[in-house]
Amino acid sequence: MVELRKRMQRLLSQDDVYWRQRAKNHWYKDDNKNTKFFHASAIARKKINRIISLDDDADNKITSEQGMQDVARQYFANIFQQKK
Repeated sequence: MVELRKRMQRLLSQDDVYWRQRAKNHWYKDDNKNTKFFHASAIARKKINRIISLDDDADNKITSEQGMQDVARQYFANIFQQKK
């Protein structure tokens, strides 16, 4: 039972560190853990940071996952080929 409690405490501590890192909020206080708020903050940031489209060389808006990968790959291939 003691070993299980130690393990549970360690896992809770790891979970707390994970969400602190995800929230990236300077006003997180050890004595005021509003878990619901920090989860919402991390999820909101994830939505904001998402790339939903890219423009290709012909100024076409690309929204498909594979299309955006191809545009990014081509963009960086062009940059590195020009530097030779």
